[in-house]
Amino acid sequence: MWPADSASTSILKPETIFENPEPVSNCSIDAARLKYQEARRHHWNDVARKLQTWTGWGDDYHRRLTQIYQSLVPPGQSVLELGCAQGDLLAALRPASGIGVDFSEEMIRAAIRRHSHLRFVHADAHELKLTEKFDVIILSDLVNDLWDVQTVFNNVSRLTTPRSRVIIN
Repeated sequence: MWPADSASTSILKPETIFENPEPVSNCSIDAARLKYQEARRHHWNDVARKLQTWTGWGDDYHRRLTQIYQSLVPPGQSVLELGCAQGDLLAALRPASGIGVDFSEEMIRAAIRRHSHLRFVHADAHELKLTEKFDVIILSDLVNDLWDVQTVFNNVSRLTTPRSRVIIN
């Protein structure tokens, strides 16, 4: 039932409820985006610091995820992983060339320490500046954390060839 008009006992029609919506300025959208991204960055930096001493973070899940990705990505491919965290999945795929991207400084530091043979980039997937093309692009457990999925998909599409595979979970 639609809310009653306070001046009378009649019921408002749906078209009158949204008659003159408040305009949303680009400034307020940008501020909300920046606030959201900063909160997520802070969260993932905290997680990275905890992972230095805590090993119980979904070990079975990540082991199974690695098995699935290994069945989908043969060794020797050029692989980009967005939201790479500590780089463990990327390293397990044994790429010929591998680049991991994460917007958490702490995750990138850990990835570099753990997998120095791979390249890691501290960047936001929304503002990706890479120009290479990849055989495989992975977004593992990332899409649910993005502010603007379409922007990231547009960035990903620039890095593909007709034979590239984009794998999302």
